[in-house]
Amino acid sequence: MTINLSDSKNEDFWEVKPFWCQPWSIILSGMMIVALSFLWPHKIWFSALIFSIVLAWWYLFLIVVPANYKSSLRKTNLDSN
Repeated sequence: MTINLSDSKNEDFWEVKPFWCQPWSIILSGMMIVALSFLWPHKIWFSALIFSIVLAWWYLFLIVVPANYKSSLRKTNLDSN
């Protein structure tokens, strides 16, 4: 999926994403993965490892990607003016 930033007037990253890629679904799926990782092997160290991976995933997709999108959108809008 490609997004043409020059045609986009909207700065809200989440409006261009499908429902399964919204913040609530990312957080909910991460919480479910951590809960399941504790139920199946029932090892706290394994769940801690999975939780650290989920935290990195949340940081990437909930903070870094939207910030880069907004930055790219502003740069594109400044370049076009």
